[in-house]
Formats: sequence, C-alpha cells, structure tokens
Amino acid sequence: YKMEVRKRWGILVMFCLAVSTNAMVWITTAPIATTVHKIYDVDEFWVEACALVYMLFYLPVVFPSNFILDEYGLKVGVTIGVVLTAAGGLLRIGGYSEIWYILAGNSVAALGQPFLLSAPAKLAAYWFRAEKRAFATTMGSISNPIGIALGFVLPTIFVQEGSSKSDMGLLLLVQAIMICSVALCVLVFFEEKPSVAPSQTALMRRQSFSGSFKTCLKNKSFMMLWVAFAFGEGALNSSTTLIEQMSKPYGFSTAESSLFGVLIIISGITGSSLFGSVVGCTQRYRLFIMILLVGSATSIVLFVLTLPVESLGVSSIFCVMIGFLLNPILPLSFELGCELAFPVAEATAVGLMNSGGQLMGIIEILLSYLMSNNPEVISYICAAGIFAGVIAMVFCKQELKRSQQDKSVLETPLK
Repeated sequence: YKMEVRKRWGILVMFCLAVSTNAMVWITTAPIATTVHKIYDVDEFWVEACALVYMLFYLPVVFPSNFILDEYGLKVGVTIGVVLTAAGGLLRIGGYSEIWYILAGNSVAALGQPFLLSAPAKLAAYWFRAEKRAFATTMGSISNPIGIALGFVLPTIFVQEGSSKSDMGLLLLVQAIMICSVALCVLVFFEEKPSVAPSQTALMRRQSFSGSFKTCLKNKSFMMLWVAFAFGEGALNSSTTLIEQMSKPYGFSTAESSLFGVLIIISGITGSSLFGSVVGCTQRYRLFIMILLVGSATSIVLFVLTLPVESLGVSSIFCVMIGFLLNPILPLSFELGCELAFPVAEATAVGLMNSGGQLMGIIEILLSYLMSNNPEVISYICAAGIFAGVIAMVFCKQELKRSQQDKSVLETPLK
C-alpha cells in the first residue's frame, strides 16, 4: 500500500514538472521583451508573438487533445505533450542566430500545451481519493504558474541590458536540457492508472467525447462558470505577458519587471495551496471564486494606479495581491467545472474552460497592443472582464454531482 501511495505522488510530481517546463517555454521572452527587441532588431510585435502563439494554437488544438486524452488515455496525451515541448525546446536553440527559431520552437511547444493543461483534473480523478482530488488538481494546475515563475527568473540571469545573441543562445540551451530531462522521465516512468482505483467514480465510464460538448453547452451553470473562468484566466495570461510593458513607462527596470511577474506567480502558488485546501474541506467553490474575482480585479486596478508613485515596495505589494487572489481561481474552477459537468470526462470539461481563458487572453493582449500597451487601459480591460465574470457566477448554481456519486452507496460502475 505504501508503495502504491508513493507511486501516486511520483506520477503527480512528473506531471507537474512536465507542465512547468512547457509554461517556462511560453513566457521566456516576456520579462526581457525590450532587450530581445534590441538584440534581434525586430518589431516589438514579434517579441510578444513568441508568447501569443501559445494562446493562438491552444484553441484549434484543445479539441483534438481532449479527444486523445478521453479516448486513448492519460499516458498517451501527456506523452504527446512532453514530446512536443521537447521538440520545441530543441528547435529554439537556433535562437542564438535569429528570433524566428524561438517563434517556431514556441509554436511547436504550444501544440503540446493543451495535452497538459487539460489533464490535471483527469489525473486527480484517476490517481487520488475523493478527499484528495481538489488538492491534486490544485498541484497540477499551479505547476503552470510555477513554470511561468521559472520563465521569469532564468531569462534575467542570462540576459541583461546590452546582452548579445550568444547570451540568448546559452539561455535557450539550458532550458532545452531541462525540458528534455523531464520528457525522458515521463516517457520512461509515467503510467496510465494505479492498480487499485482510488474511488468509485474513477471506475465509471465517462460520457462519449462526441456527446460531452453538447452536455456542457446545455448546462447553464457550467456555461456561467466558463464565462467567469475565461475572464479570470484571460486577465492572468495578459497581465503576466505584458507585465514589462505595463511597468516600463514608469521607470522600472527589466529586473524589477521580472520581480513583479515572479511575485504574482509565487503568491499565486501560496494562494492556490491555501484556498485549495480550504475549499477541499468546505466545498464552497462558488462563494470563494466570487470573492477571489472581486479581489483580483480590485488589485489589478490599484497596481496600475500606483505605478506613477514609482515605488518598488508599493507595486510589489499589489503584485502579491494580484497573484494571491487571481491564481487560485483556476484550480477551483477546474474542480467545480468537473463537478457540474459530470459524467462528462474531466479532460473535456477542463479543456473547454481553458479554451475560453486562452481566447480572452488573446483578445486582451491584442487590444492592449492596439492601445499602444497603455498600462491603465490594460488594467481597466482586465478588471472590467473580471467583474463581468462575477455577474456570471451569480447565475451559476453549485451542484457537486461527482462528489454526490462518490457518497452514494448505490453507485455501480458501467461496463
């Protein structure tokens, strides 16, 4: 039994590393955007595009990835995700000469992202007991921001003001080694399911892939949660991608902008762990999501309004607030979405939600670019969207269908 428990946590750790390295690729150029622009002498749009391709490719790939995860299993889906991430990481090494290798590599790695981001709730359902599912989903979900934090720190170590293409090449080589090491571990050790199912619903057959979308679209509460999540994740994606553009006009250096990004992510990990544990015990998903949405929208506006003060301490405090309140919305929404949509497969429910967040992130980043990356405009766009999400949550009825099934003594797995 102890060996089985260790295996469950080992599988979760491998998955978390796979998600983190994929996220690290995504955000690489964001904290050093100005320097990258100077190194390669290209328009700023192409630097932002290195991150934007992740959101662009997510939408057409999420549905095929959901089909593969649901029909062919967790191991096949995660394997495809890490192989694509590794291939993209290796291709980016050519960035020692041209930025187009970075853009191409990010595009390949972006194809692997949906296979990984749609899997946390499915992995939690297959490998963990009902009382541990929320925590396991939280760990899988916050691996993405952990990777983003790593993606903020590493570039500033290797690339500073006045750096050259050789410095970029060294950064990309180090990242490629990290990515390939994780991919190798997943290919050798990752497994589909434990030998003993952790819960009754883990044994139950999920709804067919073709019928899952129709079920979700007809579920009013799920669609209201989808709207709220789309605005929440969209705000997180756009704010982390554009953090340097938001703070640079007020005299903050590239290193300080990277610090802001790291603070958003680190505090988000803390917040996700805390709220994941609390909600796992209380089951008050809807209430906490609404509170977090209001708090995060307020924090984003206050962050931008205090930037003219040019105080690193004050701005850092609001970055901590943004991360602490905004990041936990993701894992809590994933779990609530799976509960509302049950017996829809977890990968399909999470994939649909993530598609909304990626779409909203694209829209917000493009609007910001059209508005010349004006910090106040960026914050107002994000905050307005989040408050729209609060209104949507008012019409979301919490129904914990999966948990109720686990508690029922009459449940019978389908053959």
